[in-house]
Amino acid sequence: MTALITLGVTVGLVTMDKAVFAHCDTLDGPVVKEAQFALEKGDVTGLLKWVRKERAEDSVEAGREFVEAYVQYVHFIEGIHNMVTKGAEHQHGEK
Repeated sequence: MTALITLGVTVGLVTMDKAVFAHCDTLDGPVVKEAQFALEKGDVTGLLKWVRKERAEDSVEAGREFVEAYVQYVHFIEGIHNMVTKGAEHQHGEK
């Protein structure tokens, strides 16, 4: 089972879009710096350059749905990471 999970994660990482690892996504990247500045000034206009054209018309609700799905995805990946690095716990009522 661990080998299958490891294979799945490896295939996912190999086929993942390289843009996922962009400098812009790091805490010292330009997006975060622009967001901090926007919070200080109370004006998000400067952040709009980071919004893709096809997402510009999305509603706040669509953004919230995306964030909720992304958080669930991150927790799923953390679970896989924990299983691979710590081993899966058996949940058969055994103690």
